Amino acid sequence: MSRIKKLLENKGILTSQGNKVWNESLIRSILKNEKYAGDALLQKTFTSDCITHKIVKNHGERPMYLVTDHHTPIIDRDTYNRVQQELARRSSKRKVSDKTITEQGKYSSKYALTELLICGKCGTPYRRTTWTSRGKKQIVWRCISRLEHGKR
Repeated sequence: MSRIKKLLENKGILTSQGNKVWNESLIRSILKNEKYAGDALLQKTFTSDCITHKIVKNHGERPMYLVTDHHTPIIDRDTYNRVQQELARRSSKRKVSDKTITEQGKYSSKYALTELLICGKCGTPYRRTTWTSRGKKQIVWRCISRLEHGKR
């Protein structure tokens, strides 16, 4: 999301509200929006009280209906489905450390080797770290278990 944000801001593309600064949550909602693929999800919200007309988000209290091919799509269905798969893959990362609070890991696309290097002994992913020796900095990749628990 941060790369897309930077790209949109560098190209000077404005948001629908006319802002120059993009928000990562806005980009995420655009990528998840089924309307771009030509579908319509009905009853995302509903009126909870007919007297006050209070509208609330539907979290399963009422049935939702997906109407496929409702209108002309902006992007093709294959691209939309691949984006949904990638978003699901990134949100379901496994726990990479015993010190994390949740069972979910954190996806980071900042470095090319992230998630590709796996320790042959314990199966834990490698983490990019910086070693400093005699004033010189060197980038190395180390096993997360080794970094957090030592040689044992």
